[in-house]
Amino acid sequence: MRRLCAVVVVTALAALSGGCSGPSSEKVTVRPSGAPTSVRPDLLPPQFAGLNVTPEDVSALEKKVAKTSYVSSTRLWGLRAGDRLKATLQVSTFVPDSDPTNEKFQRTIVALIAESSWRPRMLEGTRVYVTAANQQPEYIWFRDSSLFVLAVAVDHPAPRSILRQALELRP
Repeated sequence: MRRLCAVVVVTALAALSGGCSGPSSEKVTVRPSGAPTSVRPDLLPPQFAGLNVTPEDVSALEKKVAKTSYVSSTRLWGLRAGDRLKATLQVSTFVPDSDPTNEKFQRTIVALIAESSWRPRMLEGTRVYVTAANQQPEYIWFRDSSLFVLAVAVDHPAPRSILRQALELRP
């Protein structure tokens, strides 16, 4: 599961760097400008979905991709049962000139992040892109100027209960 934590963040930050083109090779143009916004460190409480929340340090990775990324800020939390990592939740904010409310932009970003095919689903009024990496469910969604990536351990008995609670978060 530790690999899951690293893979989600590395994939998402690296995918959101540089040129962004979709399957049709049409470019989605994003130009960084203005002051970046940050993800609140207290977005998740100490307990979430019955799991202990631990912030993960992604500052070195953020610095590495900062100049070419569409993301201005990223936070990653590990969700643990005891010392076992059961899920990770990444929340990132986009640079001001991006348009994460645009479905074409969303699909392009999801295609860059997802390791396998994905499908959009409407859950509680939010478009959630559902995919899997190594049989582990991953859920990707956008809210305002934020990107959420939830990855759940394959052995967790109720991944959708974590997702439902995560969909209630407001950046």
